[in-house]
Amino acid sequence: MSIVSVDTLKNDFVTGDIPTQQNFADLIDTLSSSAGTQGPQGNQGYQGAASTVQGPQGYQGAEGINGIIGVDGTQGPQGYQGTQGINVSWKNTWNGTTSYSQMDSVSYNGSSYVCIASISAGSTNYPNVLTANWALLAAGGSQGSTGTQGPQGAQGAASTVQGPQGTQGAAGTNGTNGTQGAQGAQGPAGTGGGSSFTLAGIQTSNFTAAANTSYLLQGTLTIALPVTPSLNDIVEFVTIDGSVGTTLSQNGNVIMGVAQDLVMDAANVSVKLQFSNATYGWILC
Repeated sequence: MSIVSVDTLKNDFVTGDIPTQQNFADLIDTLSSSAGTQGPQGNQGYQGAASTVQGPQGYQGAEGINGIIGVDGTQGPQGYQGTQGINVSWKNTWNGTTSYSQMDSVSYNGSSYVCIASISAGSTNYPNVLTANWALLAAGGSQGSTGTQGPQGAQGAASTVQGPQGTQGAAGTNGTNGTQGAQGAQGPAGTGGGSSFTLAGIQTSNFTAAANTSYLLQGTLTIALPVTPSLNDIVEFVTIDGSVGTTLSQNGNVIMGVAQDLVMDAANVSVKLQFSNATYGWILC
């Protein structure tokens, strides 16, 4: 398709040239491709007649919002009277020493039961066990959760009544021995024919003690007590250097009523023994 201007085609006709078939084709092409400006819109046509054929039903619309609540209606008529309940004889808490008759009711573990067959007293005739004699009347609810602890109450007034005395507590452990004091001066000799008391001085090796004698001990020693003591014979042993573990051997007599040697297991101690009899032997004095 060849598009040329209208002025060119006019010139071809004015000059007296004979238009060719191509000139006419070009004119048609030019006129068909040159659209004019759009004209004004025409008036609206008349409304057509209503259709006698109903169209298909449209889709259901969305549900509307709820309307406001209406006012309460008038009270309905009174209902029929219910059937009469059973008459029971309430006997409080179940007791194993009590006999129960039919229609007796009790409480047990939070629930209530009614006796449906008479039953004699018995400590094991529990209502929740003997279903041939007891029927559940009302079950107890489950235990609720523990509530939060309440605030501490104010302190009560002091009691004017003294409570009973408590039991005596266990004896405490012995305290450590104090340091030995300086040896006192020897007292005057006693009267009345009693045995004299001899100060034997410092001992550093094992020995057999003599009755009515006091010994100063240095080091850990083994000392045999007098083999044939008399009533009220006394021996005394004093550690002076902090040594522990010195053993006082029975040497044929019990100590404090026990057939066992006595060990001085603390530092800087003084042990004084007095002979009593064959049963108790040497005793602390």
